[in-house]
Amino acid sequence: REALDRLLETNNFPEFIRRVCLAPCEGACVLGIIENPMSIKTIECTIIDKAFEEGWIVHQLIGPGMKRVVIVGSGMAGLAAADQLSKAGH
Repeated sequence: REALDRLLETNNFPEFIRRVCLAPCEGACVLGIIENPMSIKTIECTIIDKAFEEGWIVHQLIGPGMKRVVIVGSGMAGLAAADQLSKAGH
């Protein structure tokens, strides 16, 4: 659970980014100088798969008293902004 919390601090959409990311960070891993680099993508996939199996990821719907915000745009930046605003109670 702690690994999921850490992942969600830095990644707004790990549940689908894990499948489409080409993992350029693995090529930049300094561990690769002396051995195989860490498989960051595999680690993140394992964390998210476990989170879904355990029911730790719950989709948040608009509740009573929540503020409404309009996000213009549908790219990753707009989606990330919407996710952060939702977490803030909007």
